[in-house]
Amino acid sequence: ATIAVVVAGTVTDAVAPLVRQIIDDQPRPARIVSFGACACAGGPYWDSPVVTKGVDQLVAVDVYVPGCPPAPGALTEALATL
Repeated sequence: ATIAVVVAGTVTDAVAPLVRQIIDDQPRPARIVSFGACACAGGPYWDSPVVTKGVDQLVAVDVYVPGCPPAPGALTEALATL
């Protein structure tokens, strides 16, 4: 079975190592979904010195779901894409 990890919301530099560890601990193949503008690129906090500029700075992302908030049904569509 394939594991899907959905990263949603702002990832700060303090939490980034924990996010990376959680993803690394998943059985392979793990697929990563970056859900929402904050997870994709830092959202409205992108210029903060403590915000990671997108989860793709930590791990390879398989599917990006843009938007703030993402469109209804976007998560279902992203998981179906995987």
